[in-house]
Amino acid sequence: CAESLPNKKLAVTLYKDLSAENTDELLVVRPNHSKYKTIATECHWVQNATYVEQTGFITLYFSDLVGHIISNTGKAYTKYDYLKTIDFKGCSTKRMYELVLKWKDIGKTPTMTIYEWKEYLGYIDSYPEVSEFRRRVLDYGLKQINAQGDFEVMLVPTRLGRSFTHFSMIIKKLKSSKLNHTSKDNSNNSVKLLSPKQADMFANLLANDNGFGSRFARSGEIMTSFIGRISQDLQRDLSKTGEYMPYLVRVGFK
Repeated sequence: CAESLPNKKLAVTLYKDLSAENTDELLVVRPNHSKYKTIATECHWVQNATYVEQTGFITLYFSDLVGHIISNTGKAYTKYDYLKTIDFKGCSTKRMYELVLKWKDIGKTPTMTIYEWKEYLGYIDSYPEVSEFRRRVLDYGLKQINAQGDFEVMLVPTRLGRSFTHFSMIIKKLKSSKLNHTSKDNSNNSVKLLSPKQADMFANLLANDNGFGSRFARSGEIMTSFIGRISQDLQRDLSKTGEYMPYLVRVGFK
């Protein structure tokens, strides 16, 4: 309930850049050098919360620190085109792809221990044998990333004695990709508007597709309005139909 929200606490790790002079700013993203201080922080989620019975809305008043964290959280994440990961199977492959994008300009990722890889990919309690973890998770993910066509990525193991203890990735950006060729091929094909019956059917399928909805649904838009708007686009707007085409193909349009 709204009354309990001010008592909820948030635990987060922030950073202070020791190389920056005359600033006490706390950073959400860890600096890319070694001169920083890690600050474990705990604070209340909200200063106050009010419930408006007539509308059913809860209004939250965040503290300055939480507001700062929310405003800067986006800097801690790697952005990428969702369409480029549609064919990836398994969350770990997408996590590995995020690493590739983050370090692509440098050409390699930092070397991480087996434990760090498992922690990052969500397999702390799985695959006790390193060979099995490599085959079932790392090699499996890299095979999909390389097949996607934007990068050529190679796993580099580090051995300590008889056992592999660390892995890193070497990243090579490719000048052209299979996905780009596919996009060009699609753009060369003439896009046609759908009939009312087709538009209604595919609008319903698109609206229930999580990837499509997260990209094209408007804030506060109810499902029936969303479906109606998409149906009208498919019947009247060639540019919109072309923009929706990758998702249309995915839900069965031919």
